[in-house]
Amino acid sequence: MSFASLEYLPFLFAVVAVFQFLPARARIGGLVCASVLFYGWRDPSHVWILATAAVIGFAGGLAIEASSAKPARRMWLAAVVIGEIALLVLVKNDVWASELAPIGISFYTLQHCGYAIDVYRREVAACRAPIPYALFGSFFPLLHAGPIERASHLMPQFDRLALLSADNFVVGSRRILWGLAKKTVLADRLHAAAGGIFADPAAYEGSTVLLASLCMLAVLYADFSAYTDIARGSARLVGIELFENFRRPFVARSVPDFMRRWHMSLVTWITDYVYSPLFGTRPGHVAIWRANVGAMLVFGFWHGGSWKFVFVGITYGTILSVHQSIRLSRARRKVRAAPSKYAWLGALTGWATTTLLACAFIIFFFADDLAHADEVLGAIAGLRGASERVLTPDASAIAKLAAMLVGAFAVHASGEFIDWEKIWRRVGAYGRLAYLALLAVAVIFLGVREASPFLYFQF
Repeated sequence: MSFASLEYLPFLFAVVAVFQFLPARARIGGLVCASVLFYGWRDPSHVWILATAAVIGFAGGLAIEASSAKPARRMWLAAVVIGEIALLVLVKNDVWASELAPIGISFYTLQHCGYAIDVYRREVAACRAPIPYALFGSFFPLLHAGPIERASHLMPQFDRLALLSADNFVVGSRRILWGLAKKTVLADRLHAAAGGIFADPAAYEGSTVLLASLCMLAVLYADFSAYTDIARGSARLVGIELFENFRRPFVARSVPDFMRRWHMSLVTWITDYVYSPLFGTRPGHVAIWRANVGAMLVFGFWHGGSWKFVFVGITYGTILSVHQSIRLSRARRKVRAAPSKYAWLGALTGWATTTLLACAFIIFFFADDLAHADEVLGAIAGLRGASERVLTPDASAIAKLAAMLVGAFAVHASGEFIDWEKIWRRVGAYGRLAYLALLAVAVIFLGVREASPFLYFQF
């Protein structure tokens, strides 16, 4: 079941309504049942994959905590991680007897692995109740595409599940409607308009291909952040607060800043469980390169095993390493940047460079393979054979694309300068209801009739 499908909102309404009549001790079990129904809606056989991942994580956590000797704890941790990854590989390689690939397995296997590592590090106690742990691994709002939650953040909230309050209803509805608007009004419409240009870059001028690539960058952000908004809004209706997954990444002025703002639950997971162990306790250039390249390779492999993602991982790892190595060298020499009246120019240059590098990542993300990515980059750079055809798209269509892109960025960046939450608190009940009504009207009358699947469902 997709958040953008016609059946999701009636499903969510039914879950929240039934939740109000459940006694406190039955609410966790009720949400587990709802999550199983949600995940098995498309193919009931996928529930067994979900259950297998949960059993491995639950039993492994108990075994890790029960082991006092460090070698035994390491052995059980390795067993959990290998078991989760083996399940992931089996399913990804279509070994599992199912015609439809299960959605979101990469997300919840990482969540189980993170839990096992936290238990190994003694940062959380192993969960001894199977029902709460089942909900940790299957909570339906985050099941398909995250955010990737931590046991220390999510599981304590299960002890204080609350009936629907006015505040939770308004905040949850606002996030859901905002997510639906981003998905149906912006992401899907931009994708339909720019996708054809991106798919056939050799047929268009370089400037047109660049505009289409920037639009595809907006498409991925709008689509994925829309899912997160709907997930966070749905969870809020039952009193659960999920991680924020994006924090205005397109105002970042450097690649490290962009990575801190983009898909934050995955980036922080990789930082804590891959980067930090690889970096070690002795800062140095070798540690920087080892940690960054290793972490970004994991980031790339998580998105897919094709060479394009390996290339992206190595490239971003190299960029991050160069950035950190320069900072380390400057710190060791005690070099401090002098204030300059042209600092704004450096900030603008950093922002433009970061945005273009993010656009390059999106080119590889959407490209069919390395050859297609090379074709897109070649078209943007003007490296085209003289005999190749060049189409001139309708000027009004290009103007519409550019206007949508500029408008989307303006709304996106406004949060850096305007405290929207403060305004939200001041407008009062009628103002909030008017805003929710406006979003609903936008979704109904401006959104596409049939929303496409969320892009991150493939992971």
